[in-house]
Amino acid sequence: MGLDILNDCKEVFHKVINLTNHYPEYKYTLNSQIIRAVISIGSNITEGNYRSKNQFNNYLDIAIGSCNEVLFQIELYNDKDIDNIIDKVNKIKATCIKIKESNETRESCLVNRES
Repeated sequence: MGLDILNDCKEVFHKVINLTNHYPEYKYTLNSQIIRAVISIGSNITEGNYRSKNQFNNYLDIAIGSCNEVLFQIELYNDKDIDNIIDKVNKIKATCIKIKESNETRESCLVNRES
């Protein structure tokens, strides 16, 4: 589960960047907002990993909220290529929920602190 979630976050980021490049008319509105939301997902998971378990759960809640934000915003593009992004964001969201509900320590769930 560990690094997979962060790799999924990176993959979603690149897919969203590719998608937004096809919609330059949204450069200062929807494009910038969805990019910030996508960045927020992985950033909060990573930052929370270096906090206490309770704080980590709060960061996971923020990441889940950012997933929901991306899921709403991606639908606004009405593009044929959004299904893969939606599936991947739902996977990230489900993993965050699973980590929150597990009794595992955050170190066993996510990032290797030595990396």
